[in-house]
Amino acid sequence: MGIACDNMLSAKIILANGRLVIVDEEHDPDLFWAIKGAGYYFGLVLEITMKIYPLSIFGTPEGQHWTGNYVYPIERAPEVFNVVESLAATSESQTAGLVMFVAPPPQRKPMIVVAPHYFGSLEDGPKRFQELSQLEPLMYSEKAPHVPNLSDHLDFACGKGGLRRFKLTGLQELKIENCLQLTKIFQQLVESCPDAPRDRPPLAESSLPKVFEFEGRAIDAMRQGTKPESYIDLPHGTRTHPIERRFPDKDTLAKLRALKKQFDPQGTFTGELL
Repeated sequence: MGIACDNMLSAKIILANGRLVIVDEEHDPDLFWAIKGAGYYFGLVLEITMKIYPLSIFGTPEGQHWTGNYVYPIERAPEVFNVVESLAATSESQTAGLVMFVAPPPQRKPMIVVAPHYFGSLEDGPKRFQELSQLEPLMYSEKAPHVPNLSDHLDFACGKGGLRRFKLTGLQELKIENCLQLTKIFQQLVESCPDAPRDRPPLAESSLPKVFEFEGRAIDAMRQGTKPESYIDLPHGTRTHPIERRFPDKDTLAKLRALKKQFDPQGTFTGELL
């Protein structure tokens, strides 16, 4: 299937001059190409037509797939990340997943949650992640959600309501030593900013600078040992660093800048690319 933008067939967009246009491979194909990876730089996208697939692509005829939650005390980080590193390095089967640091109420003790997804037989899911079970987690659960309930298994770790801030960083590989450094940073955050792990937003205003500081330290830790020229910032997640990190290919960036001058020369939507 690829990523979402690979499956766009057309889009309806309002340009800086107020014109409503429909773009696809035949109508304004260059603008259609641009909005696939930098849409908010060029206009207000009102509607997208996407390619669809049969539900069976998720591994079962009904469109279900296996998900699990493995919760460990943060002190076991070396063992957990040793297993996660080996799982991330293999391509034997179709898998995905999340690793999260949480400090759930009421004790607010830092913990690690590994939440894998397996796209295949529901019976094979637990077998594929048997190494995580062998670590004897504090809590384990599994589900087989349908597509609309894809993330329901993470409800226990999510506060309700409010604005969620995400800052994304692309990595070429998962390094266990960097993950362990990230573990220490999270523990320091919880100790120095008790407001940070609360389950109801918003944070106290006085806590935000400290959280943002730790956010930067966390990204630096995960990039340790990686050459700056290989850094990748995802376009829709991180916008504080040079734009070359979001669009590292020189020809792509040059084309985007030319299209920006054509469709939004005054920077109505953003001054980026001008």
